[in-house]
Formats: sequence, structure tokens, C-alpha cells
Amino acid sequence: MVAKFGPDGTRYLLLTQYPFGIDGDIQAKRFVNQYNSDLANDLGNLVSRVVKMIMADFNGRLPQPDRDLQGLDQLMLLAEELPQSAYTHIRHFRLTNAIADSINLVRATNKFFNDTTPWLLGKQGRRRNRGQFSIHAAS
Repeated sequence: MVAKFGPDGTRYLLLTQYPFGIDGDIQAKRFVNQYNSDLANDLGNLVSRVVKMIMADFNGRLPQPDRDLQGLDQLMLLAEELPQSAYTHIRHFRLTNAIADSINLVRATNKFFNDTTPWLLGKQGRRRNRGQFSIHAAS
């Protein structure tokens, strides 16, 4: 499994298939489907979108949030609640729930991107509000 999915991918898949501490049936096909869905499509797509948009529309600099975007407040609330929720789940050995909360934030962020199409805002000139944090490509 590690050769196919890498160590982090393998940990993710093992911890999401069944509750921690319970025996489970490991099915390779289910691992492939979940890896593709959660990690490659959801997380990978989100990271790729964000990096491309920052590089193309904001000259590689992280912009300040546009507070006028509908749904941003709800997304930020979800993001702010995640650390405490994950901590509580982990303290009670509900690792599957902590991971589910995290991937739900990724999905909510993808939905926010689909609903608000921020890459179009950048092309329409709503990118004047540049941040102070630079993103540099790895050498």
C-alpha cells in the first residue's frame, strides 16, 4: 500500500475505512476510489486551484480576503471551528471523525470556489487588495 499511495495516503486510507481500534475489511478497490475522490480530486483540486490563482492573478502574493464574497463568513466559521472539533475527536480516539471534519472543510472550500468563481473576480480587476505574504516556488 505504501508503495502505491505513499505513507501519508496509506495512513489516511487506513484511518478512514473503519473506526479506530475496530477490525475492518481492507479492500484495495475501495482504497483506490477513496484516494481518488478525497485526496486527488477534492484536496488536490483545491490546492491546485488556489496556487494557480495566486500565481496568475495576484503575482504570487497571498491577497487579503474580499469580505464581500457571499458564503465567506460561513466558510471561515467552519474553518475556525475545525481545530477544536478535531482536537475533541482525537482526544476521544475518534480519528475517523476528525479526518471527516477536515475533508468536509476541503469540500466546503471547493463548493465555495465553485459558487463564487474567484478566478473570474481576479480577471475582472477585483484583485487590487494585495496581501503581504509572498508565495515562492520550491527550488
